[in-house]
Amino acid sequence: MALGSKLRLLIEVLLAVGAVSALGASLIFPNWIEMTVGASPDNGDGQVEWRTAFLAAAVALTALYLARRDWRALTAPHRAATAEGQR
Repeated sequence: MALGSKLRLLIEVLLAVGAVSALGASLIFPNWIEMTVGASPDNGDGQVEWRTAFLAAAVALTALYLARRDWRALTAPHRAATAEGQR
């Protein structure tokens, strides 16, 4: 397995974990921007937090898809060798 491919897979997995964490924080603490920054960019209606949650969900899904694709590419030679050995 190439080091670059492993590194890309690791980055994608970490990005997905971070995005899921941000999504969870947005859902659990709907006013986290006001709590952490002290400013209210949306005048307290939660619109920015919901957009952040949807963006985090999209990033997580994309990163997970890319990680799955890379994992399958990295393990394809092993799967082919295993299938060949079963014949």
